[in-house]
Amino acid sequence: MLSGLPGGGVHVSLSEIEATVAKAAMGVGLPPGLGEDAGRAATLMLRSGLGTLSDLADALDAVDGGASVGFDADRVSAGRLVPMHGAKQLSALQAGPTACDLLLAAAGSAGGGDRGSVTLAAVDCPTVVLHEVIDVSRNVDAALLVAWSSGGGPCIEILCRGGVARLGSGAPAGVSGTGPAEMSICVVEAVFDQDAGGCGDDDGDGAETEEAAWRRLSAYAERRLVEGSERSRLAGAGAGVVDSD
Repeated sequence: MLSGLPGGGVHVSLSEIEATVAKAAMGVGLPPGLGEDAGRAATLMLRSGLGTLSDLADALDAVDGGASVGFDADRVSAGRLVPMHGAKQLSALQAGPTACDLLLAAAGSAGGGDRGSVTLAAVDCPTVVLHEVIDVSRNVDAALLVAWSSGGGPCIEILCRGGVARLGSGAPAGVSGTGPAEMSICVVEAVFDQDAGGCGDDDGDGAETEEAAWRRLSAYAERRLVEGSERSRLAGAGAGVVDSD
């Protein structure tokens, strides 16, 4: 359910946000699995207050316009994700899920202290990756430390555990914005008081977002619907000219 708000904002149900973002990702050519990951990240983004849907729309724009690309698969085993083409940015939508898979593998390895890390070079929208890490932290018996900096700005550090995120000391109140950014994500042993609350633990059934960002996402989602309808028609779906078959 979507409803208008004063000041140009809209209130959207979390289920609609997740479904629309998943369709939008497929609308720019990403596979369904990555669309589902993006949808979950979007709902967390609005619940956490870290980042906005404009960030996610920018990530889709970057993929659609060819400014951001996937990662070089040959270098993934070293725990570093870099763009396939040196002149491009790394797509957070494409690299984030793989980074999280690597973190899950590192978290399951033996040893104390820091138990593994992943780095991402020139990532376009760090907040998209952040929220995929917040999501995967529910399945990790350790804390995940996310850090990035872009454009010579201050380093932002956020600690994630159990689906909750906490801003590190010295981090700015707002972490929205795009890259390119250098990101690192480390599996660490850290004290984390789950009862103290944090960003990402709001169980509300909807969220307020900017109308302009929502329209951008919806436009990408509508692409998917139109393409699907055309493919279905050409494949012979639906009734014929005379609706009796």
